[in-house]
Amino acid sequence: KWAGALDGRDVWALALVGLVLVSLGVEVAYAALFHRAVEGRTTGEDGVWFADAEQERFRRINRLTLALNVPLYVGLAVLLAMGIGG
Repeated sequence: KWAGALDGRDVWALALVGLVLVSLGVEVAYAALFHRAVEGRTTGEDGVWFADAEQERFRRINRLTLALNVPLYVGLAVLLAMGIGG
């Protein structure tokens, strides 16, 4: 099909794939920020595995996570509702 011939299901599928790709990019950014915040200590006995809200180095990451995850999950819920209902 050409772009002018896309139907509703095609648009829905493209939107879902787009949302998944954006979500993947956001998750990679979270991982990079966390890795930098713990200075690479992500394995072994001294590894850091949790972004504690009380520690300053994680506050920005936690706020960013909330700010980005809410719209991503809302978008996913809308797309899933459209897919189930449509």
